Amino acid sequence: MHAGPTNPTAMRSRLRDRLLICFVSIGLATGTAAAQPARAPVQAAPAAQKEIWILDQTYADRGRAKLFISRDAVKIVSTDWGYTLIATAPDWTVYCFRPEDKIEWHGKLEAFDGQMLFDPVATGEVNDMQITAVGRARQNGLKCIRFAPFRWSMTAFYEAEEINVSRKASEFINRFYDFPITDKVPILCRIDRGVGKTAPDGKGLWYKIEVGKDLRNGVTTELTTNSCQKAPYKASDFSCPQGYKHVSDLTQVAYSPKQKGAISEVMDQLGFASDRETKRKQSSNPAAGSGGNSSR
Repeated sequence: MHAGPTNPTAMRSRLRDRLLICFVSIGLATGTAAAQPARAPVQAAPAAQKEIWILDQTYADRGRAKLFISRDAVKIVSTDWGYTLIATAPDWTVYCFRPEDKIEWHGKLEAFDGQMLFDPVATGEVNDMQITAVGRARQNGLKCIRFAPFRWSMTAFYEAEEINVSRKASEFINRFYDFPITDKVPILCRIDRGVGKTAPDGKGLWYKIEVGKDLRNGVTTELTTNSCQKAPYKASDFSCPQGYKHVSDLTQVAYSPKQKGAISEVMDQLGFASDRETKRKQSSNPAAGSGGNSSR
């Protein structure tokens, strides 16, 4: 079943609709990183379990990721975007780092959500959709509980019963996916979006708040699990690297310089380039911008 774009290039049109205002407002800032003293790596959770679960999942908004899940530790490796997230007991601080650029960000779990990876003005709010257990099913060979707003709802979250995790571990995963928080690990998610919306068009797009709306309609598959397997527990799977440069904006870690360039290209294709070109011509020829007062 279709789960949306699964690589940075294919996801540009989605990013255009949902993130354009935010990145224009900050200018895709890349220079606010400040060197910090080397920190000790995150203390990995004790090996209370001999095994962990490894899930390969695809999320419509964020592409493909590999999740390493212990009862008291979770690591999320973005296959498509190149960042890694780790949170472990006892304090569940969320660490995000990019090995390619040797930069890192960290913050409290209670102030984190996955939208912050791509939206610099996101506030870390919890998805407050009210859901309840309405049935059971098997997905990817796993026994799952079906959560939904009501029994016959087309919106449904299938979450694994047999993956044993702490409440904080499941909270971290659900915050990453912007799902309502439960005590289970999500395996499949479908959302009924009803009737779609019309996208704004043309120049000055950043002035129109409608650009942030999700334009999909009907029932969309938001999350699929491509594979799941057990593996031996290794403490090193849940440790962070030392000596990385700290940045204050999570979006700086989520995007590589190349990916930021790709988004700038999308902006140009949408008409930002033409607006900038107009301003450039006006600045080089002030008379053109003021209507020009010629003497006779």
